[in-house]
Amino acid sequence: MSAIDTYAISDTNTLHGGALIMLMEAIHNTNPKIKYSIDFCESKSKYKINFSCEEWQKTEISLGLFIKHSQKRISPWRYTFTKEHQNEIIDLFKTCECVFILLIASQKGIAVINKSLYEELLDENIDESEWISLSRKHNENFRIRSKDKNKKDTLAKNCFPNLITDFLKNLSEENEKKLLSKFKLF
Repeated sequence: MSAIDTYAISDTNTLHGGALIMLMEAIHNTNPKIKYSIDFCESKSKYKINFSCEEWQKTEISLGLFIKHSQKRISPWRYTFTKEHQNEIIDLFKTCECVFILLIASQKGIAVINKSLYEELLDENIDESEWISLSRKHNENFRIRSKDKNKKDTLAKNCFPNLITDFLKNLSEENEKKLLSKFKLF
């Protein structure tokens, strides 16, 4: 391997980096006072992002992201979750206030699932390998199903980054409501 190959940008770096930049830009547009730092974890799919904002009651919030991608050009996209992946996600549940799983569907979009939907899709019985499938027809919402849940759920096309920005926005609004109720005169 030459020195030039060492600095080649992998598809994983390109897709994950693009998703992270889109997310940070959306967060900045929601509230430019939010600051962040990214902890890169032991795997290429697992990220821990620490957010802070002077408006929040709790000064720092840890958000876990687990990113999977598919380069298949057309729907459906299938994502394999090995036992190791599922244990990494469980670790994020234990160490972060909130966890989101991002499913990158080639250049077609990004779907986001939260903890409760993840637990519906992949139950507590961890197999060696499980899968989640994502599909979408042109200009329609994502449909999602899994090995453990054959029924398809629908995810909004704009679930990414809105699900995450709404979570952070609610932290600011919740703190503002607490402050207003503290100084309410009537």
